[in-house]
Amino acid sequence: MPDVTRDSPPCRSAVAACDRLLALIDRAVALDAPPADSESVHVPVARYAAALLRQKLRPALDSPRLADDPLHVVVFGGTNSGKSTVLNLLLGRPAAAMSFRARFSQHPEAYRLAALGNRFLDAFPTRFADYTRYQDRHPPRQDDNALRAEGYRAALAVNDPTRLDAPPLAPPAASAAIFWDIPDFSTEEAQLYLPTVLDTLALADLVVMTLTRENYADHRGRLLRGLILDSRIPLLVVANKLEPGSALLDDVRRKLAEERPGHSPTPADRILPLPQVVAESEVARLDRLLATPEATELRRRVAAELATGPRLRHAALLGGSQMLQRHLDQILAPLHAALTRHRDWESRVASLTRSAFLDPYRRDYLDGERYVEFNQALVKVLDLLEVPGIGPIVSGVSRGLRSASRWVFATVARGVQGLFGIRSTARRGPELDAIAHAFERWIEALRGEAQSLAAQSTDPAWPAIVRTLASPSFLPHLADSLGAAYLDYRARIDQITSDRAHTLYNLITQRPRLLTALRGIKLSLDVGTTSLIVASGGLDWTDAVVGPLVAPLQRLALEAGLDPYLQLQKTQLKQQQLAALTQLVEQQLVQPVQSLYHVPATTADLAAAAADAALLTATFRSPQ
Repeated sequence: MPDVTRDSPPCRSAVAACDRLLALIDRAVALDAPPADSESVHVPVARYAAALLRQKLRPALDSPRLADDPLHVVVFGGTNSGKSTVLNLLLGRPAAAMSFRARFSQHPEAYRLAALGNRFLDAFPTRFADYTRYQDRHPPRQDDNALRAEGYRAALAVNDPTRLDAPPLAPPAASAAIFWDIPDFSTEEAQLYLPTVLDTLALADLVVMTLTRENYADHRGRLLRGLILDSRIPLLVVANKLEPGSALLDDVRRKLAEERPGHSPTPADRILPLPQVVAESEVARLDRLLATPEATELRRRVAAELATGPRLRHAALLGGSQMLQRHLDQILAPLHAALTRHRDWESRVASLTRSAFLDPYRRDYLDGERYVEFNQALVKVLDLLEVPGIGPIVSGVSRGLRSASRWVFATVARGVQGLFGIRSTARRGPELDAIAHAFERWIEALRGEAQSLAAQSTDPAWPAIVRTLASPSFLPHLADSLGAAYLDYRARIDQITSDRAHTLYNLITQRPRLLTALRGIKLSLDVGTTSLIVASGGLDWTDAVVGPLVAPLQRLALEAGLDPYLQLQKTQLKQQQLAALTQLVEQQLVQPVQSLYHVPATTADLAAAAADAALLTATFRSPQ
């Protein structure tokens, strides 16, 4: 590890990288669950990676001098594998509680001399952050019913063996180390506190694993042993409770050296025997066990491993960071999968918007008989034809049109409410009526799609989206946003039709005979036609209303050979109008619905994670 101070730029960069990775992996852990129909044992790689960061790597960055944190020895094993006995053997006294009761140990317990203090916990906020702490006493157990009903209540104990009712039988194998006794892992009930097993294993500089005839082939034990070896934490395996003449040790060594592909093998010289010893009491049994050559060799091997000091710690730090980098894609796989589901949802919403909203709107309105915007553009062409003496009539028509437009805008919000079945006396007009029907088809299609996804997946996001789409508050919220934005959209369409009118007018001015004829038509406009437009309230812009105005213009344009040009202008106007409505729908409807799937990590987050993992490995690569 580089020779850096806590506040140096390299250390600060590594701390920031560690914190980002930890936050990201915690999100992956929240999503990391085995498939409901899977019978295989789930490998908790993401949870173990989070534990490595929280328990080992982040504390090392808080205290760059490796000697500041004592070495940690973790003893673990399956139910009734004798791990508490092995721990007492290393402590030299019967400090850890021993019981034949399954799952007797539920919480990690640290044993250290008082001189070492509790700095290994107090100085590192990320280490066992949410655990209730007990001093020199065992944390209370939860029975199986309480575990299932209330969940596991994380706790740990810090014990000074000299203060417990445990007579000394031998000096500890190492006086400057902290020895941990942790819960078993092999039963279904023990899976409720598997996270605490992983937290303590991740803290280890040396792991002593106990196994017996009954559990040395345990599948969960093999998976956890693989995680330990993969993170380069030194591992000693104790074949415990061996009877005289037993061939178990040879079988254990053979099986652990011939792990299946993907599982790290355990070298035979790191598998040590420990005999079965019987005595009238636990103290006497431990005393007799300490006298065996096998126990002496185990204590010697542990002491020799710990004697390497900072080199042992550095190897564990580097191994942990390399394991994290090596398996980062697997660790973050739940986030990659969630991002894929988010993109799929975005694609589905966009596709349904085209098929259920925009295509019907184009078919029923833009290409239908009630389309009026091009006729409005033609009326505006007439409004541009200035003829001396008819100014008052032209102004009257213009005022009537503007009045109708304002009346439309004032009632749009109420008209939009009609999209959701709310009573309204306002007439919606042909376009808003088409939008209302399109919206109804769209929202029903979305609900059906979300319900289908909820039935096919265990992702809790889909039922949440189903509930939101059925919520009585969500649709009115969309209505408010759509209503306000629709006014701006109509103002934009009004400007577009005005632009088209000016384009047509400029073309007409280049044809004097046509211009004169159209001015004559304008002179023939009577008050009745103008009154009809105003009386329509500006909402019924059908051919029945504007036909008397635009029919002569269209006839003269046809006679002048301008009909193809008019059709081109009409097509382009429809394209602009569809583009404007698509933008409105995208912003006010599509994006809010797409965002209902809350993606826990972005593409940028996942890309940055690889760089952060590489930075941590580089930080821990150089020895101190």
